[in-house]
Amino acid sequence: MRRGGGVETECHISYLHINSESLISKYHVLSPSLRLLVGTNFDDRLMGIIKDYPVEWFYGSPSVTLAGHGRSPSAIGMVDEEKFIGHVESARRNNIKFLYTMNALSLLGKEYRGDFVERLRKEMTRALEAGVSGFIVATPFLVDIVKREYPDVEVVVSSFSLVRGLREVEFYLDMGADVITIPEDANRDFTFLERTIELTRERGADVEVILNNSCLYGCPYRLAHECLVSATSSEGGPVDISFDYPILMCAADVLADPTTIIKMRWIRPEDLRYYERMGIERFKISSRGRRTEWIARAVRAYSERRYHGNLLDILTWQQGAVPRVMRSLGGPADFDDLLEMRVDNDSFPRGWLELFERVDCDRARCDLCRYCDGIAAITVTVGGKKLTEYEGRRVKVTPELIQKLADGRSRPTNTI
Repeated sequence: MRRGGGVETECHISYLHINSESLISKYHVLSPSLRLLVGTNFDDRLMGIIKDYPVEWFYGSPSVTLAGHGRSPSAIGMVDEEKFIGHVESARRNNIKFLYTMNALSLLGKEYRGDFVERLRKEMTRALEAGVSGFIVATPFLVDIVKREYPDVEVVVSSFSLVRGLREVEFYLDMGADVITIPEDANRDFTFLERTIELTRERGADVEVILNNSCLYGCPYRLAHECLVSATSSEGGPVDISFDYPILMCAADVLADPTTIIKMRWIRPEDLRYYERMGIERFKISSRGRRTEWIARAVRAYSERRYHGNLLDILTWQQGAVPRVMRSLGGPADFDDLLEMRVDNDSFPRGWLELFERVDCDRARCDLCRYCDGIAAITVTVGGKKLTEYEGRRVKVTPELIQKLADGRSRPTNTI
């Protein structure tokens, strides 16, 4: 594959000649117990489909809430109060706990207003009366409110909080948090994971790892995206949108350089063993708003710890939706190559994750390391062609294109 100035990608396959059991044998936790947290699409058929798999929690919320959450209404569809309450009750009858998402990155300054805080308390009370067992939050303000009002209710610190250091872990544990969700960028930082597990275990808390998000590693659009969805999912949000524009920018980067897919911090079903042997039991499948059949496929793959086929089929792969969005807007067809991208899950070398035990990616230069380029060369194809035969293209995401994503439809109101 040629990128930037026509530089040929060199496959650093020498990195692969490593002891494939070294990382596993380092840890001695036996008989791991897989516990899955699954984003629901509010289809009650899910209960029967996943009943034989280790799904312990669903998570989600109405489309629009007072505080906001981690998905735009356009991404999850319309979920009103009646639908929400009925689904939570159905989950409870099937012995599945429900976590209510209040993980907006910002409350937009509303926390200064007493009437807002009072309404927030009432929303939490109604959610608990509906049967939720805990809350996923992203701000210390909400951790404090939940623990003050409901000290026995589980509080999960969202990946939106970007907890990347042990000092941050300590802060949230001191506030009373029960679970720390590791932001995806740290999924291959095994030293940080090991020390976070040790600290949370000492404090009687838990660690949660996200399995299948296809966010760019070191994504420069992440905070903008999280601020956007936090605002649009909150009551009185500033704009109605049909699609999250940062995904367009992300898709453009993938289109220009498909090796970024390998740099993303998803976890293959076959690689769960590394994390389980470290003592992690709690894993999150990102699936809010996805089709029921898609959710079932992802749950099955991670429960069975294997998947044969295109790995993108069990990742969120929001980038793959961009060509459809462009067609609906009369936008450029340049994104269509995203529909032809494939990651052959069976082609990954055994032990390919071992390299990340020894390399600090946060402080390394990808252009010098290029290990992921080598993995991509043997796993990623575009239209059936290897990346050495693919000419990446750069598509400009203009302000005019972004403005076309404004929906203009009336917003749903707060539904709980």
